[in-house]
Amino acid sequence: MKNLLYISIAVLISLFTSCGNDDPEVALQPKAEFTVNTIDHETLELIVDNSSLDAPTNVNYQWTWGDGEDPEINNNATLSHNYTSPDQYSVTLKILDLDTDQEVSSVTESITIGDDVNEGGIQIQFSQTNYGAWDTELFWNYINGSSIEQVKSMYVTLATDAEFTNLLSPSRGLEIGAPKVEEEFDVSEKLLLKNLASSSEYFAKIRFLDKYDKESVYTIEFTTHVNNNPTIQFGGDINTFTVQSKSNNLEGYLDTDFTTVGVTNNMDLTEISRSEDGTYIVYFKNIGSEAVEVEVSEIAFNREKEETSLTTDGEGSASDHVIFNSSNSGPLTSESKARKVTINGESFIYIGDEMGAVSNSEGLYIKYGSEPAKGDLLDLTPENTYVITAEGKAEIIDDSDINQKFGLRILKIVDGQINAAVENSTHDEGTGFLLEFKNQEATVTSTIGQLLFITE
Repeated sequence: MKNLLYISIAVLISLFTSCGNDDPEVALQPKAEFTVNTIDHETLELIVDNSSLDAPTNVNYQWTWGDGEDPEINNNATLSHNYTSPDQYSVTLKILDLDTDQEVSSVTESITIGDDVNEGGIQIQFSQTNYGAWDTELFWNYINGSSIEQVKSMYVTLATDAEFTNLLSPSRGLEIGAPKVEEEFDVSEKLLLKNLASSSEYFAKIRFLDKYDKESVYTIEFTTHVNNNPTIQFGGDINTFTVQSKSNNLEGYLDTDFTTVGVTNNMDLTEISRSEDGTYIVYFKNIGSEAVEVEVSEIAFNREKEETSLTTDGEGSASDHVIFNSSNSGPLTSESKARKVTINGESFIYIGDEMGAVSNSEGLYIKYGSEPAKGDLLDLTPENTYVITAEGKAEIIDDSDINQKFGLRILKIVDGQINAAVENSTHDEGTGFLLEFKNQEATVTSTIGQLLFITE
């Protein structure tokens, strides 16, 4: 019994001693982890941070980027990788034992690189074609998720055959000497092909590159219309005669590099202004009973074979005597006429109703010195321009808000007849002819546009 007791106490002491010691440390296993630092969707660059936990120093970090390139060993805390195309990639980080090259831990993340783009590239559908004789305009829609914002570049090739062996310049058409190659155009949803021949077949190829240089190509065949004559429209106001010509051969704008418009008339009208392309011209209106006949010619040039279209039309828009606005407070009436008179040895243009001798008759007087010549502009000043009304004589107000320095423009002199028009010599020539006269009794306004008088 005594021996058994000793053994029991020894066991207890041993157990007690064992429980009093600290447990030995257990080594923690490394854990592979990384986080995305930055994704540049334009340059397709990925930057990541290695955030692996509890890794000992005797390890390597192996990165596989999911784009088919060989894995790389990189032990930096932050590193980057550049992709060549947008996609979703599986990025893997492995921790490898430096001595055995065995995998200790790994992690894989799926990461989208690049903006959302179509796998099939830029996709379009031609929606409309406006056929001209000398140009054609193509329109299209971006479809199936494509958008104009996804297009990086747009290139165009133009040819007269489906095999694209007989090329033309996409921007200059049939121009002699123009480079016959593919050309880059501004990214758009439409395309104007200029300087073409009428009634001819063409083939256009449009090549798109998306922002990652993925290519999409579309071709279209079209035939231009027959040559058509231009349309003429007449207009004007109290003092002007306007001619507007509209091309029936062009769907786009008139490019003066390739198309010119010529306008002639049988009255030798004086031109006030014209548009840059020559399709809109403003003349001083003619006086007399003869109708104006206008010829408009449209020529497609800058090519080996020119094309021409021609239209002639007339308009009887003239007035017999004085063109003016009868609703005014001045002395002019619907019976007023203009003529040259001499008062006390000085030459005047008299405008009014008096057909006999005049000196103090009601009307408007413009004094001038030498005989006027075509093209002369006689300034209307208080020294040479006045009206006589029942209230007395009133001189013109020089450079008032209304007058703004008006003059009398001599348009034409034929067989003693002088055709002239009141003109604003500082602002809108040929328009707006309200003249203001003032004396101590009253302010008088008269509107005079164009007038005709006989030399003595």
